[in-house]
Amino acid sequence: YQNVVILGNALGRVIATDLTSGFEAWSVFLGSERSVGQLRSRESRPVLFQDLLILSDLSRAIVVYDLSTGNVLWESRLDAGRNTDADNNAVYGHSTDGLVLAFNQTNGSPRWQQNALLYRGIDDLTLVDGRLVVGDGLSYFHIYDQNSGEIIGRHKARERVASGGFLGSGNSLYVYYRSGHIEAFTLASAN
Repeated sequence: YQNVVILGNALGRVIATDLTSGFEAWSVFLGSERSVGQLRSRESRPVLFQDLLILSDLSRAIVVYDLSTGNVLWESRLDAGRNTDADNNAVYGHSTDGLVLAFNQTNGSPRWQQNALLYRGIDDLTLVDGRLVVGDGLSYFHIYDQNSGEIIGRHKARERVASGGFLGSGNSLYVYYRSGHIEAFTLASAN
């Protein structure tokens, strides 16, 4: 991002280093001091989108940072799951109990929330060709309309998806399972 490389370390710190000077541009600690004991059991997939860094931090909140300064723009007040995603419309995430949400990128206000997957153990979510795909602990993945939060499709996977096991590219969804198998799906056009 603009001549800056973003790295995370095992101590729960995100560090932005200026590639021109080699010096630290900014750094932040993910979470509060009380959350240091959770470091080994907490991981999240950071999302870089436009000038935002989006992640679920050690205190289990979705936090959106300004990449140029490292300042927090907003954070959610829910017990957030590990993975997030973003597009021009919203920041997407989920709670640990299975609530799927879309937030306004600028201020974090909720755009929609969907409770159809409560207590199903969400494993991952990602955007694919204008749709939000969410995998659950019962080996299903659900396809959401990204604007309304309505579930518009559902597929029974061959086994449980690994945490962070979704990758979207164009209208293709690549699924990495806990067993190590990989499968590719083509989603019908969103239009």
